[in-house]
Amino acid sequence: MTGQVTPTFYRNIDREDMLSGYLKKYKTTKHARDLVRYYERFVDIFFTKPELIASESGHNRAWICDAMRKFGQYYDRKFQNPELKILIEEIIKRYEVNKNVRIHDRVWIADDGFIDAMIYKVLELEGEIGTITRFALFSGLRGEEMTYAHETPICDVLSGCDCNKLHLVVKGNYVFLVLNRIVGQKCAFFTIIPLKVWNEYKVLGRQANRKET
Repeated sequence: MTGQVTPTFYRNIDREDMLSGYLKKYKTTKHARDLVRYYERFVDIFFTKPELIASESGHNRAWICDAMRKFGQYYDRKFQNPELKILIEEIIKRYEVNKNVRIHDRVWIADDGFIDAMIYKVLELEGEIGTITRFALFSGLRGEEMTYAHETPICDVLSGCDCNKLHLVVKGNYVFLVLNRIVGQKCAFFTIIPLKVWNEYKVLGRQANRKET
């Protein structure tokens, strides 16, 4: 009658039980706790006045969307009620909560030749910093994923193996590197890089150790 929405279902949620479920599902404790923190901070606004979320930064809105979606999944597992997940998606879509939350949602214009010039400068870097930068450029991996690729041993089995080691296949001058690494929302399944770049990157640090010995 008043036009005001006063949902109460989410106020009876056991936050500790939610966190416990997230800790079992996600590998990093910080990611699980962040999901609960964003839920606690924004759940009232999300279900009663979602239009106010538009003033939040893209980074915050991305986390809010993720926290609410994970809450919907938790609610479904706990109470066998998938309708909340549908409601959450409708709110996100209707109020454009996830609009422009990523850099990929923007159009960037570069001057003629700018990208080519920057790439050539990167490829001309020397020493270890040059090797690391080239590997990052060609592989597209994040910092922790690059460290993982460098420090993790290589498995001898080429197929049908589910161990935690790296798996790679050399095809001509390129390497198909399989990582299958998932940490929170960050996934790195595989990458394709030039063989020369991979060989130079993989031996980093070993050469220095040999000189010391």
